[in-house]
Amino acid sequence: MRISSKARYATIALMDIASRNSDTPITLSDISKRQNISVSYLEQIFAKLRRASLVTASRGPGGGYKLSRDADQISLADIAVIFNKEPLTADSVQGNVAKSGWYNFSQDLRQFLGNVSLGQYVKNAAASESKVSSAA
Repeated sequence: MRISSKARYATIALMDIASRNSDTPITLSDISKRQNISVSYLEQIFAKLRRASLVTASRGPGGGYKLSRDADQISLADIAVIFNKEPLTADSVQGNVAKSGWYNFSQDLRQFLGNVSLGQYVKNAAASESKVSSAA
């Protein structure tokens, strides 16, 4: 499994939405300002996220994006696979030790990411941030 830049930025943007705990749609402009990601890049990312049904969009004043389901029901693997170009397959690695090793690592990574939800990641990040701010 490949973790592309778009997958990383998509995770950051979805964490931003999930951390708001709001039923109000979040605009790409707001995410852009908070996360320092260009709006045009977010538009590319959210087009794919919408097609994959991870977010819903609403237009007009007060419009923006919301998660299509609870953050605890979205795994980090769900996000990563949307932006994965060409996954390795078992057929493509037969007889090649290096590719086989990478395929196994890729499968392990996918399994790990599949077991971590966006909601867990947001809670862990918030806990880490509160530890850092209380230590200062």
